[in-house]
Amino acid sequence: MAGGVGVPRVYEAIHARNVNAARHEKDPRDGGGYFENSFYENDIVETFDGRPVPGRPSSCLELITDMHPYFGRTELLIGAEGLTYLQHARVAIFGLGGVGSYAAEALARSGVGMLRLVDFDRVAASNFNRQLYALQSTLGATKVSIAMARLRDINPEIQLDGQEAFFHADTADQLLASPLDFVIDAIDSLGPKCELLAQCVERGIPVISAMGAAARTDPAALRRSTIWETAGCPLAR
Repeated sequence: MAGGVGVPRVYEAIHARNVNAARHEKDPRDGGGYFENSFYENDIVETFDGRPVPGRPSSCLELITDMHPYFGRTELLIGAEGLTYLQHARVAIFGLGGVGSYAAEALARSGVGMLRLVDFDRVAASNFNRQLYALQSTLGATKVSIAMARLRDINPEIQLDGQEAFFHADTADQLLASPLDFVIDAIDSLGPKCELLAQCVERGIPVISAMGAAARTDPAALRRSTIWETAGCPLAR
């Protein structure tokens, strides 16, 4: 996230005795069966230039078993400091539809410690083609309640603030209450979307906003930019 701690470089190279970490290689210890992303017990974890990783156990087995039970793979990628930053991050997601539902899922599975979930809507049959929470068993249920149950099932330690509310000027103080590190705008209504962006800018809260992608079929055409540089999107204009 912008303004966060520096994320350590990924441990791209694992140089070791008896290295056998390639995907789908045979592991002779289990009778020749195949395995994925596992390591020999005496593999030595090293950095790019061959030095041991500072503050890390000397073997891959110790490295993996010493990590967070849910987010060990994330910690392996960004380091303990990076994971700690995510666990203390507070993110608000406005809109839990085709964009927001997947954003909430990704953040929870990445180890973000607190999510504020804002949506006044309920699951409808028209949501089935694109929204994560749309199931036969959830028809008519509020999206916030479904999201909270699902995210707690992923990470029981996550802090959730569910707000079944519509964003507008009168609810801004409540829904943007501090502390917040980041806002995800996944609102599909023009008025509330503009109000949210204006409020975030005024309050100095970093925000990323999803623009229009309905009826678009080429994901390679997507770009990240400021709203002033957008093109081809009537909503952004």
